[in-house]
Amino acid sequence: MIQLVQVAFKFILLTFLLDLIPINETDLFSSGAISVRESTVDLQIRVDHKIFVFEKANGNLEKVKVGMHLLPFAQVPKIEGLESSFKNFTWKRTKDGSIQIRSFYSPESAILIWTIFQDGRLKFEAVGENLKNQDFLGLGFDFQEDGIKLVHWENSIQEPGEYSFESVSDKGNVLEVQSFSVLNLDFKEVKVGVKTETPQSHFRISADQSDPDINSTINLNFLFYSLPNQSLSEEPRTPNSMSDVGSLQGNLVRDPIVLWFDFH
Repeated sequence: MIQLVQVAFKFILLTFLLDLIPINETDLFSSGAISVRESTVDLQIRVDHKIFVFEKANGNLEKVKVGMHLLPFAQVPKIEGLESSFKNFTWKRTKDGSIQIRSFYSPESAILIWTIFQDGRLKFEAVGENLKNQDFLGLGFDFQEDGIKLVHWENSIQEPGEYSFESVSDKGNVLEVQSFSVLNLDFKEVKVGVKTETPQSHFRISADQSDPDINSTINLNFLFYSLPNQSLSEEPRTPNSMSDVGSLQGNLVRDPIVLWFDFH
């Protein structure tokens, strides 16, 4: 009798805890360490104490919840430098238990792929045959200025750099770093680590201050430039110098473009 009471109590407690999950879903798919909840508007993927929310309208990452802390980290629904628009998206569970989300763009036949692994890391890829013919590509994310505290990074030769938002009075500054290998974003409650597998990876952080009465939106752009033609003398250039980049007659360094994200 006591055992039956204990079983019933555990069942009631489990039901109560599930009801506390702050997600509105219509369907539930779970296997192993990753569960997926799909509603009419979004796809919510839970790995341990992390929840990643993707919009079904464009297949883009919209926000991330780490524990009790919600971080709006909205992927920009456009591939900069590519004349393509979003077509559709699909998702599936792979053989190793990870979740893969594919967003298809046309007419350039580009695909953006998010893979969520059971350890909570995210792999972000841009693939497509026509990417090799581009001089420049940009992939962006937006978040609120009042949440970010510090940005620090290492370049391709492991030299460190740092930029504090708390000590900057002019929020209109633009931070631009060439050839980074690791980027860390320290928010008030959440930290985000980004690693690149693609040489010639740059990042640019700028503020959108269209309305001075509200908090600025911070734009984080990952920029990928063509590989210089080895037969040409390489001249100093900046990420904003599109004419210089295009004159090098090269292809993108690697296909696919790969970034790794770790929210913690």
